[in-house]
Amino acid sequence: MGVKYVIVEPDPPGPRWKTTAVIIGAVLLVAYLQGQDGAADHQKPRPTPSPSVSRSATP
Repeated sequence: MGVKYVIVEPDPPGPRWKTTAVIIGAVLLVAYLQGQDGAADHQKPRPTPSPSVSRSATP
C-alpha cells in the first residue's frame, strides 16, 4: 500500500520568530502603559480661587 502519512516534528522557533514575538510584546506593553497614563489625563484639576482683598461694609 505505501506510506500515507509521515509524522515530522516541527522546526524549533528561529531567531526571526523570536524577534517578531519580542516586537509584538513591546508594542502591546507600550499600548498598555499609554492607556494607564491616559486615565489620569481625563481628570483635570479645578482651578483654586485666587486670593482677593475683602473690604468691610463699615468705614
